[in-house]
Amino acid sequence: MKPAATFAIALLALAAPAETLDRIAVTVEKHVITQSEIVRYLRISAFLDGPMPDISAFSRREAAGRLVDQYLILEDAEQSRTPLPSTDDVEAMVQPLIRRYASQEEYLAALRSAGVTEAEVREHLAAGLRMLRYTDLRFRPEVQYTDQDLREFQASLARGSAPPPDFEQNRKQLEKLFIDKRLMQALDSWLETVRHNTPVVYREAAFQ
Repeated sequence: MKPAATFAIALLALAAPAETLDRIAVTVEKHVITQSEIVRYLRISAFLDGPMPDISAFSRREAAGRLVDQYLILEDAEQSRTPLPSTDDVEAMVQPLIRRYASQEEYLAALRSAGVTEAEVREHLAAGLRMLRYTDLRFRPEVQYTDQDLREFQASLARGSAPPPDFEQNRKQLEKLFIDKRLMQALDSWLETVRHNTPVVYREAAFQ
């Protein structure tokens, strides 16, 4: 091979990694969260919720924290063999998204405009669904309550309204809201402990 050709190939070999380099933003034990994962998470969240994505340093840092929590939850879900969502489960969550648009073509165009793919959206929704199932299976047995707890909970929700809603008529809804709140509190408490015992390193340069 001619020296000039060898030199050109060497330059290409050096340039290629620079184009595909994805800076590490966070490490959780041996797991790596990259800048592109954080940006993708923000873009998907914005696509699902409606507003334009905020890719500021502050938002990226917050999203990184959510991805750390997601990793910790899904790792424990895997260890505890929490069932994966089925294709039908995910499809049931995707269909309302598609119905926001006049046609499939508009939906796909919206995905392109958001800078995400349908596969990425489906993966995001599947992860969220598995996290919800894990939380329910893991912590629901710990949730205990009495009628008095529910009445006090209703009072806290109805504070300032007159007259307060009928307790028995709203009992099922109150139970759901109360249990959901307790589940989130239990999950937050568990996460706080796990974060404390897990090596998590943020690379500050990735959030400049």
